[in-house]
Amino acid sequence: MQNCFWVGIRESDIADTKGIYTGSITIFGSGENGNLSMEKDYHQRIDHNGSCPHYDEFFQQSMQRIIDRCPDARFVQYDALDGALFPEQFQKQFIFQNPYELLSKINSKFYQKKTLENIVPVLPYHVLPAQECRSETLKTLFPTARRAVIQRDFSCGGSGTFQLWLSDSRSSALPVPENEFCMVTAFEEHSISVNLHCVIYAEDFLLFAPSVQIINQDGQRLEYIGSDYSAFQSISQAEQILVSKTAETICQFLQAQRYLGVCGIDLLLSDGKCYLMEINPRFQASSALLNRSLVCVGFPSLQEYHQDSFCNPACSLPRPPHLASGSLIVYHFHQEVAARLHWLWNAVGQSHSFTLCDDNLHWNWKMEDGCYAFQIRSDFALSSPTFQHTLRLHPNVCLSPFEISSEICYGNLLKLKLLLLSRGVSITRKAWCAAQRNGGVDWEEFCAVTIKIARDVWITSPCMEKWQELSPLQIDMEPDDGTFFLRFYGERLMDIEIMQADPRGNWITREGNAYRDIAYLNPDRLRIYHRDGCVLQSCGKGCQFCDLFGTGKSISLSEIFEVLDAYRDEPRVSHYLIGGGSGQPKEEYQTILSIAAHIHSVSRKHIYVMSQPIEGQSALRQLSEQGVTEIAFNVEVFDETIAKRIMPGKSRHSVDDYMRCLENAAAVFGSGGEVRCAVLVGFDELEQFKAGIRRICKTGAVPMLSLFRPCADTPLENFMPVNEADAMAYYQAAKSICDSFYVRLGPSCRACQNNVIALDAD
Repeated sequence: MQNCFWVGIRESDIADTKGIYTGSITIFGSGENGNLSMEKDYHQRIDHNGSCPHYDEFFQQSMQRIIDRCPDARFVQYDALDGALFPEQFQKQFIFQNPYELLSKINSKFYQKKTLENIVPVLPYHVLPAQECRSETLKTLFPTARRAVIQRDFSCGGSGTFQLWLSDSRSSALPVPENEFCMVTAFEEHSISVNLHCVIYAEDFLLFAPSVQIINQDGQRLEYIGSDYSAFQSISQAEQILVSKTAETICQFLQAQRYLGVCGIDLLLSDGKCYLMEINPRFQASSALLNRSLVCVGFPSLQEYHQDSFCNPACSLPRPPHLASGSLIVYHFHQEVAARLHWLWNAVGQSHSFTLCDDNLHWNWKMEDGCYAFQIRSDFALSSPTFQHTLRLHPNVCLSPFEISSEICYGNLLKLKLLLLSRGVSITRKAWCAAQRNGGVDWEEFCAVTIKIARDVWITSPCMEKWQELSPLQIDMEPDDGTFFLRFYGERLMDIEIMQADPRGNWITREGNAYRDIAYLNPDRLRIYHRDGCVLQSCGKGCQFCDLFGTGKSISLSEIFEVLDAYRDEPRVSHYLIGGGSGQPKEEYQTILSIAAHIHSVSRKHIYVMSQPIEGQSALRQLSEQGVTEIAFNVEVFDETIAKRIMPGKSRHSVDDYMRCLENAAAVFGSGGEVRCAVLVGFDELEQFKAGIRRICKTGAVPMLSLFRPCADTPLENFMPVNEADAMAYYQAAKSICDSFYVRLGPSCRACQNNVIALDAD
């Protein structure tokens, strides 16, 4: 359609609409190529979810400018309610929109719930004046809830939606007039918010691919900050069907109301049910992302479907696909995080894996607190559902709450370590090239780099993957003297050392296998793999987070002994670890016994065995007699339902089996840290995790905390790790329990703490 103009929030909202608009009028935009931009006129970014007296003035003046030069101009709105009360001369220029009375009615949260509660599930709610929305009142209405959600009748983007902790008797008043009525529901702790677009025709309707909504909890406010179409594909098939059926019922209702065009539906998945949260009779913040996915596979844009619904009784365009890919996170400006936000904006702009969308952001213009700043978009998921039915963002798309300094003290180094384990680290090209010239970077484990800080703190941090492009931590090099150092949000932090590659790794045994496939030196421990790969992986029952697939080669004991002999006089080897992927139990035990005997015959250095659970004390004593001084059986996940899903082979041993074996091992090797059990942080709920840590300590063993890190090309490669703040909460809980048993989190060797959540305080 010629001389058709878009009226909305962001110029980028129509980036993938195939040029159907002659121009646009937006709050945020370039002011070029047919765009009239409010922020460019005012040289200021405002919080468009707040109250701004200039909105109507700007939009009407801009429309008039267009009409003056193009009298037959027509306008399509992002939200038709925004211009519903404009003067008559503008009203006749709007097209493809519903009557104001209908829009106003459907936009009411109270109307939606009251009208639809008999045809779709709706969470129990109460309507109260704001002055009565106090924790003591709401606790009586929702006695089992920890939190309540308070929502104004008309709100969008989270503006007007609040949470209240019911345990807080001193809760502050809501920023809502006291006599204004609000809708109150219990906060569903284990729930995932879903949004989908629909387009309603007189005799038809279309459901578009749903997305998971990313909601930020900032004090009292609950605000929308992103959408993830890719993450929705990780939702169970049963829940996906439930979403579709619920949305179909709502579409039939809207059709009966004679509504036409695009509409957004927000649903909540909780406890096996799908609840209506709200209906938005307009385009959505995620519409542009959906358009990108649609257009990439050859479908029309949402705007074209919207137009089609007003022109035809049934859809005349190709029916859209059921799933879409892509995700986005929206960032809002706040003065207290301005420097970090600016750093992230710059990092995304230089990234190869992420796309920056900022609608012509100028950092030197005045920016109102809370205003839209920019978006990160990607073709893959930025979040993932957890096993507790919540949503977890990747840490690197969030600004860190930690303050890190150059101070060499326990608290500061612990925070830095958690950041490095959770977010990883990038490395500048000059630092990488310099490290390669100095002997190469140790790269054997998990696509990670091992660094040393403060003389004796070793940390193995993920590096050189897509996520590390957005890590606030970066390894750089001082060109004058070749010193490597860390940056934090661009600021120099502290000097570091990079662990060099082991030159023996490329040596070849007499039978033709590389040393690196048999042994690994990191940092002061020689790890001996007792087999190539993992038997559980080869039979299809491997752990879904593990990449020990092996090379497919056979490794003989003679080769292992050859490699051990080559390292006999290596000064960096302080002790030995025998471990790797699982083997057949009897065969694995005999192999470990033989390796230990060979080491013990030539050395009195400590030997540490990490293996599948070994039941009897007699077998454990035999290991001790062959020089084994430490042993670990790694339960990894306490929740046995989760364990069966992600560790189908290892979970044949129950948690009880592990505890019994740990107790037997402590009777043989001692209970002073000689017996250990690794636990993955990222799967269990905190309370179950604490109970499991307590059980380990009671056996006489000590826990080791490993932060889950997704490995590429594994089933859980898109499962997000926990952020540093959550990792800290798990660490502090575990440490408190260990302190009560007078033990320390393992391992006791400082260098061997490189890839666990522990920091020896001595």
